Amino acid sequence: MCYSGGMKPLSPDLRQRIVQALQSGQTREQVATRFCVSLSSVQRLKKQGKEHQHLKPKPVPGRQRAIKETQAAALKEVIATQNDWTLDALAQAWEQHTGKAISTSALHRNLHWLGYSYKKRAVSPRRETPTSAPLSSKP
Repeated sequence: MCYSGGMKPLSPDLRQRIVQALQSGQTREQVATRFCVSLSSVQRLKKQGKEHQHLKPKPVPGRQRAIKETQAAALKEVIATQNDWTLDALAQAWEQHTGKAISTSALHRNLHWLGYSYKKRAVSPRRETPTSAPLSSKP
């Protein structure tokens, strides 16, 4: 029984072994069964090897992050300067810090990705004694 680990691309080594098995004369069905991959994956790798002369996986589709993993430390530094940021104020502080503008929705997604949460305080008045910081990192 084969288990698929999700939608991750096949490893370069496995891709190479699949193509070598096809070149040695095995059928697509035999190769798919042997390596626990779908028949369509075998067909796609065979076609990719012939047309493109490489077996590299295609890039993962979707929007790139506004704040890259390498910039995560810089965002944490900006957050550390003040603990009661609003998204608008934090977006402005990020732009001043990096020179690159970011929308509040993109900032919210990146904060969530980094494990931060926040409380909305625009409507409710502040308490005399704070119960928790608006931006807090998940443990």
